Amino acid sequence: LYPNTKRIVVLHGTSEFLILEDIISEAEKQNFNSHINFINNNNATTIVNQHDYDILKLYDYNDKLSLINDAVDLDKYNLEGYKYPYKNHPQILFCDSLRINKHPAHIIWAMEHIVKEIPNAKLTAIGLDLNDILTWRNLLLRSKQGNLKRYCEVIQLKTADLLPYMRSADILYNSNASGICS
Repeated sequence: LYPNTKRIVVLHGTSEFLILEDIISEAEKQNFNSHINFINNNNATTIVNQHDYDILKLYDYNDKLSLINDAVDLDKYNLEGYKYPYKNHPQILFCDSLRINKHPAHIIWAMEHIVKEIPNAKLTAIGLDLNDILTWRNLLLRSKQGNLKRYCEVIQLKTADLLPYMRSADILYNSNASGICS
């Protein structure tokens, strides 16, 4: 488009998820291949976690990929400011965009075991999509006597401001199957 312009790309998406999406779409999506193209067809490319850096470095023909550690804006995401008034503590918080590789089902299913060890523990799940709401409703309410719903304090669709929930939660749950924090 602009031949004399320098382009820097920040990659987003774990490599395993990109491959999984490509497979599930029967190669209609080419996300992993797009990442390889971004690395090699731009002036510089960055990634924000060591795991994906180690994988994608295997496809970096010209040493254009760099790693940015600790890519969280600590000025924005701090503990100062309004906190959501949870009724129960400890409060476990899931707040992420739903993907094939990350969703709150595992922590919801684990809550029955968690409350045996920590009786007052409750779960807040934020980021559910309206398109999937029936899935989450069935997962919670169709459990025996609705027990799984009983372990949740807040179940919410996406919200513009997660900071109040994050500030007052006791545990932030990372649901990414690869273990990489989003």
